[in-house]
Amino acid sequence: MHFLKGYRTTIFNALTVLAGLAELVNIINVVAPGNEALIMLVVGVANLVLRFMTDTAVGVSTKDVTEK
Repeated sequence: MHFLKGYRTTIFNALTVLAGLAELVNIINVVAPGNEALIMLVVGVANLVLRFMTDTAVGVSTKDVTEK
C-alpha cells in the first residue's frame, strides 16, 4: 500500500469522522448500543499504531533525507 503512504492516517481519521457523523444524524447505525467504549478504545489504539508507523509528513510519500 505504498501508494497511500502519507495519507493512511488521514484517511483512517476521515473515515472515522464520517462514520461518527453518520451515526450522530442517524443515517446508519455504526455502533451497537453499549459498545461505545470498546469502539473508542479500538479507534484510539489504531491511531496510535498508525502514528508510530508513520515516518513521513502528511501527503509526502518519501522521507526528506537532507538535514539542515
